[in-house]
Amino acid sequence: MGGNKVKVGVPLLKGAAFGELALMYNTPRQASIQASEDSKLWAIDRTTFRGIVTYFKLERMKMYMDFLKNVKIGGKTLGEVLSTRDLDHMALALERDTFKQGDVVIREGEKGDIFYIIESGSVEVSTKADGNVAQLGKGQFFGEKALLSEDVRKATCVASYEVKVLFMMREDFVLMLGDMQDLLDGKSTEDAPLPGQESGTSEKVQLTLEELDIKRTLGIGAFGRVKLVKVKADPNGQTFALKCQSKKAIVENGLQEHVMNEKNIMAELDHPFILKYFCSMKVSERSGGGGLRKTIILTLFHSILLTRLGRPVHLLCLGAAAGR
Repeated sequence: MGGNKVKVGVPLLKGAAFGELALMYNTPRQASIQASEDSKLWAIDRTTFRGIVTYFKLERMKMYMDFLKNVKIGGKTLGEVLSTRDLDHMALALERDTFKQGDVVIREGEKGDIFYIIESGSVEVSTKADGNVAQLGKGQFFGEKALLSEDVRKATCVASYEVKVLFMMREDFVLMLGDMQDLLDGKSTEDAPLPGQESGTSEKVQLTLEELDIKRTLGIGAFGRVKLVKVKADPNGQTFALKCQSKKAIVENGLQEHVMNEKNIMAELDHPFILKYFCSMKVSERSGGGGLRKTIILTLFHSILLTRLGRPVHLLCLGAAAGR
């Protein structure tokens, strides 16, 4: 108070760090730090730090992609079966785990639905009949049959010393890319057209509100709400987010250009972690006496990403289309 400085915490000695929040946030400093003797410091700015993090993330993703391309299942490698885009999605979905020396990763005779890739370390493979049969190292994999079906493990895999693994559950793989056997057989549902979309075209699907089965409300915002819906005639039962906005509210707040810009941007985006825009529609709600009450602008997005437990993660709708 009154301009007096108050000492907080303890003195910082060799090896201590400070100012680390600056690597994440552009906010004012919460305290002053003054050298009490001649000192040599290492410093890094936020832009450089983010550049380094991004570089190593890209290098790690490249390594994961190389691992996945060489995984062999049913006589074919994933590099032969999956597109680069699919491999990228799969690499993003891989999770990491660490096992200490002597830990059993999988045990012979047990059922399993997890596929592993060794990121670092070594795993010893053995069977009851033959004893030790193999030693697996970085980039090698085991439990790959779990991607085809629930697998009865044919061998026991034990960490020779601390080992870091990448893993994926069969359920995650199927939800993201479809059935592995279909992929091996050359069948893919990725490009299967929805009702209202012609086969072999990349045009956005056109639907009406009557063709949608509204399940429940996902969220409510300042200018509308988002509902979870399914297309009644869709045999795949895909889920979508339907963004509902009042045209009157859009016009009154001068948001026409803003909403149209959002819609146009969303229509061009295509990424597994961003809602995929499908179509827009405009409907009018009428009062009981038949008078026009309001016009609703509806925008359909492919909405749901699934967690490892199969629970839906609802993403924020970023765009909507306003009728003029």
